[in-house]
Amino acid sequence: MDFGFKKPVYIGDTVSCRWTFTEIDERGRAKVDAKFNNQDGVIVLTATVKGIIPGSMEKAVMITMIEEGDPTNKLSQEL
Repeated sequence: MDFGFKKPVYIGDTVSCRWTFTEIDERGRAKVDAKFNNQDGVIVLTATVKGIIPGSMEKAVMITMIEEGDPTNKLSQEL
């Protein structure tokens, strides 16, 4: 992970994140660029993350974690 802190974040701020996959190789290794914005749309953090895309077993565990976790998590409504 490589982070670039651009602006401060304060108590009460709402931060959203958008991930963009920029590379995926044949072995399932991926590179992602992420941008974190505050409630005014200002970028407060950028990141580059490298990792392995989860297989079907790992995805099932992640879905279960989301379903059993925070009821305010909007991701669980998209699955």
